[in-house]
Amino acid sequence: MFDDLSSAVGLDDPLSASPDYFLGTILLLDPEADGHQPPPPFSGPRVFEVVDGQQRLVTVLILASVLRDLEDTTGAVAADMPSIADRLHGMITVTPNARDIATRLGRVQTRDGEQAYLEAYVLPRLPRALLPPDPQMGEGGAGIAVIQEFFVNQVMELTPAGRRRLALFIMEWCHVVVIISRDIDRAHRLFTVLNDRGKPLERNDIIKAEVLRGMPPKSAPRALALWDAADAATGGDFETFLGHLRLIHGLHRPPIIAAVRGLVRELGSERFIEEELTPLTIAFNRVRTFSMRPESADHPMMARALVSLNRINKADWVPAAILAMAQFPEQPDEAGALMIEIERFAYLLRLLGHGAGKRQRRFAPIIEAIRNRAARENMAPLFEVSREEQRTIGFHLKDLHRRDAAMSKLLLIRIEEEVAGLSLLVDPKALTVEHVLPLRPSATSAWKQVFADADVRADCQTCLGNLALVPERQNDRAKNKDFADKLAIYREPQTGIPAFATNSDILTAQVWGPEAIRARESRLLEVAGRILRIDFGSQTGSVVRMFG
Repeated sequence: MFDDLSSAVGLDDPLSASPDYFLGTILLLDPEADGHQPPPPFSGPRVFEVVDGQQRLVTVLILASVLRDLEDTTGAVAADMPSIADRLHGMITVTPNARDIATRLGRVQTRDGEQAYLEAYVLPRLPRALLPPDPQMGEGGAGIAVIQEFFVNQVMELTPAGRRRLALFIMEWCHVVVIISRDIDRAHRLFTVLNDRGKPLERNDIIKAEVLRGMPPKSAPRALALWDAADAATGGDFETFLGHLRLIHGLHRPPIIAAVRGLVRELGSERFIEEELTPLTIAFNRVRTFSMRPESADHPMMARALVSLNRINKADWVPAAILAMAQFPEQPDEAGALMIEIERFAYLLRLLGHGAGKRQRRFAPIIEAIRNRAARENMAPLFEVSREEQRTIGFHLKDLHRRDAAMSKLLLIRIEEEVAGLSLLVDPKALTVEHVLPLRPSATSAWKQVFADADVRADCQTCLGNLALVPERQNDRAKNKDFADKLAIYREPQTGIPAFATNSDILTAQVWGPEAIRARESRLLEVAGRILRIDFGSQTGSVVRMFG
């Protein structure tokens, strides 16, 4: 949502700004309406139950609160900015009635745990968004805290004028369609209709018809055969491929159909199919399946990079990988070296916490350089991050699982592969990340004796050294158990899942205390630094270089 809003506002490129932004349909239930009777007239604030749209409403509320709090804190904008902050506060809260103007309630109320967090850190007009959340708030607010922290980091990067433009755009040019239902059964029928639409005409069907229509009759049969082969090569992901094709040509803003139409007009139908569609769909297929092909044995580092990349759901890296793979038949070594750099850069951007839009912008010059066949030494600076960004990554690694649980698992898998020297061919969904020192040990647990200092315990709980890759079943059984009981569970052999080298320190430890956790963190960071080419030792102190 933030990437879309930033693009619509034109924060990075004013020429690409949109006149407005549609947030979709919000479905509400009016509990005061009596079935089929017309609802009473609006005579002040009313309470509606949210059937569909709560996530969007809460997310916008959190973003508005961050914009409001930063403006109240800095005051570093035009003289009329306090009125903007007042208007944002009015989006977030409402007076229950005209007689009680001193009391303000949140416009959106959620579950008890989440509501407690909202009332403490989102609704009050205080610089709460800039402060770390209270660890006593419990699990209810954890998801909101992560979103709030993300928005704080993103909004603080904007200029005061950019923040003002974003705030005004949200208040004046973001729209929803609101449907209010009078009874719960009808509300759920509406929800089903809104979320279970018929199959739309796919983009590739539209483009295919247009491309073939522009072909000379004698060329049409071959063109149709090539199109069908390209469709097969995408494995049913033709729509996804078209999105990548748009980015390969640096077309970020136009809709996919408009972007591809432009390419067809520029090249002509025959050239588009011969020079773009056919080679790039073949490369797209190889990007996803190279590790299973015979030639991957001759290029193990490239195969490992692609196995690692394909674990990452978001696909900002794919256009660059497609172009690198397209060079493979002619320059396999060059393509392999590029793929290794693409994998490293994809991990760096995620560890920085960049959103999808910012990752696309960072990859854009790399895509252009590969497309233009630039020399690899000239491309090298494009794959680097600044010293400040390296420090940010080091800071994020201190509590990576809390920030991004999925990324913490992928990084641990990647570290395991580096230590073992081969790809871990296990479905990541079969693995989980276990906190050896539990996040919530009971009051009578032996963990409280080993970690008597609550601050030391909190630091150790979230650090990389306390995280272990284990099968989901082991994680479910281990939970808050004492260390000896956990060891017995960890040592049980698992069908289809190897013993992990990175867990050897845990399995051989007599006591799992602060020293053991910090020593293992240093070892894991040394390997992560080798993968990412960052010296974490200079940021965190001495590093132990061998696994026990």
